[in-house]
Amino acid sequence: LPTVVLFSTTRFLLYFDILGTVNGLSVCIYTLDTGRTKRDIVFLLDGSDDSRNGLPAIREFIRRTVEQLDIDDDKVRMAVLQYSDDTRQLKHKGGGPLNTGAALEYVRTNTFAESSGSRHKEGVPQILILLSGGASQDEVKSIAAALKQDQVVAFCVGTKNSDLLELQTIAHVPSYAFALRQFEDIGRIYKQLVSFVKRVPRQTGSKPRTVFGKLITYLPTLLRQSLFFLLSQKTLTYSLPPYLSIYLCIYLIVYLFYVAFVVPDSMRRDIVFLLDGSDKSEPRFQDIKDFVLGIVAELHIHANNDQVAVVQYSNTAQIHFDLGRFSSADVVVDTIRDLSHKGGSPNNIGAALQYLREHVFTPDAGSRFPQGVPQILFVLSNERSADDIRVPVRMLKEIGVIIVKIFSCQKHDVVFLIDGSYDSRNNFEAIRKFIEQMAETLSLDDRDQMAVVQYSRNSTVNFYLNSYSSKTDVLNSIRTMGHKYGRPLYLGKALEFVRDNVFAASVGGRRASLVPQYLFVFSGGRSKDDVRGPAQSLKESGIKTFSIGTNNADTLEMLNISFTPSYYFSVTSFANLPSVHESIRAMLRDIDDTTGYPPTVGKMETFLRLFERNTASFASMKFQRPESQRRQTPQHRGCPTICQGQDLYKGLRE
Repeated sequence: LPTVVLFSTTRFLLYFDILGTVNGLSVCIYTLDTGRTKRDIVFLLDGSDDSRNGLPAIREFIRRTVEQLDIDDDKVRMAVLQYSDDTRQLKHKGGGPLNTGAALEYVRTNTFAESSGSRHKEGVPQILILLSGGASQDEVKSIAAALKQDQVVAFCVGTKNSDLLELQTIAHVPSYAFALRQFEDIGRIYKQLVSFVKRVPRQTGSKPRTVFGKLITYLPTLLRQSLFFLLSQKTLTYSLPPYLSIYLCIYLIVYLFYVAFVVPDSMRRDIVFLLDGSDKSEPRFQDIKDFVLGIVAELHIHANNDQVAVVQYSNTAQIHFDLGRFSSADVVVDTIRDLSHKGGSPNNIGAALQYLREHVFTPDAGSRFPQGVPQILFVLSNERSADDIRVPVRMLKEIGVIIVKIFSCQKHDVVFLIDGSYDSRNNFEAIRKFIEQMAETLSLDDRDQMAVVQYSRNSTVNFYLNSYSSKTDVLNSIRTMGHKYGRPLYLGKALEFVRDNVFAASVGGRRASLVPQYLFVFSGGRSKDDVRGPAQSLKESGIKTFSIGTNNADTLEMLNISFTPSYYFSVTSFANLPSVHESIRAMLRDIDDTTGYPPTVGKMETFLRLFERNTASFASMKFQRPESQRRQTPQHRGCPTICQGQDLYKGLRE
């Protein structure tokens, strides 16, 4: 064979188009795209009256995005549209109501069209960035499905008035939906969104673009027939132009490498989710489903790729669907969303594992373990098993099942937001002493984290959740902290500050790792601003808020802030705080006994970060590794064997 120079550039992308199947074997044509990053990007902007104040931030966001992309007719093309009750091509449009469904249909029909410059038939990625400041007044589900069918990759950015579920439905995958308080905060997600856009892969195009692609038009029948004769051990002779003969040889080498090494190792997995359906898990069953949905969203569910099964257990096991039953990701997602809590007790994990071995991890139920396909089991449990799990675990490991255990762990993120105004100065020592006593009861050396914030006109952080790693350091900081002073009280603003700046992952917040979060609010007077919106936002973020007010505090305000009315405590003055100390401790113990997962969250920040950072790694993971080379996942002190959040995926990688 003559020497062939394939390419001389250092940057290239390798793609393949499915041409057809021969005796069940996929036939692929590879396309080499050198050096150029091509994208068709459409911005669909909320032009309703509700978004008027956010338009400058939206314009700045688009400007910054343009600067990061190689805008050119043969590289990146862009379009910008606004919508409210109809769609218009950038002064603020105005109008209402917000008809997102109609706008998406317009974009799909008129903008992602060849007549408007779309290059979808060439395989150029089609990207939609939707910015919405409210819930749609029309239906979006069907048009969202149509966009996905057309291979349009949608990213959604919404504000606090948007419907998060609606945005996740429209988005290509749930992790492509972003929730902000207001459009002015869009700079926070700018880099992440641009990074996602740049990573959107090339689509399956219908127009050949390179010399490899010429095989599609020149030899549509040849590949089918030649592979058929090859598999049937017969001979077939064709006369080909020299350059096509060379490229056909190269194609076959690449294709055989792909089939032999890439497909079996990274695209086929049997994944089973064993969900805690016991009585104690009922308050957090929605969170369990959300966790599963986040992983499923990143899988490639198909009969020849990933397969998923879901089983729920308590005293007995109940299968919802087995491996191979569904070959569509949409059907799997809808089925999981519709799951009802099973109920029952005790928590017999051992019996459930035995059930899986006999009824799920079997060829009759769709398991492909005899073919060497990786078998992965996620066990989500709220408590230790009431029966012995050792024998069924050993049986599952004998057939190569990798078990990922996700148990609740009694960890806490605790934040104290204390009145630092002039009105509390005489009783500040009593507040400080109360916080010190609470810190003494926490496991600050290993499991728990704590932060203290003072507020009056503005907020001041004494220390963050990740400032200290030992109880001694925390106690020393509490004992030496001074009174803030200032007036008046702006409690609403302080609640927003704590939510955005103290419970944040960047300063130690572990919401993404399913760690329960608690906020203790001390108030000695009425707030000068409204607390209802920030209080509701904290509840939606899954933060349990306890409020402690004196006689001068507004009782209705305190009740609004509290996660439930029973979480409000009234004292004559802060000097009487010791009278409620034991009641609060008892309430925390009761919560720990019944809660394994944080409360259901209606906002983006809860599980999304977990899925963005970790699920993608899971989806591309190679699981077949010899047992002798696999390290044991470390155990957290004082807890069952645990893999949570980042620890879960770190354990899997090892």
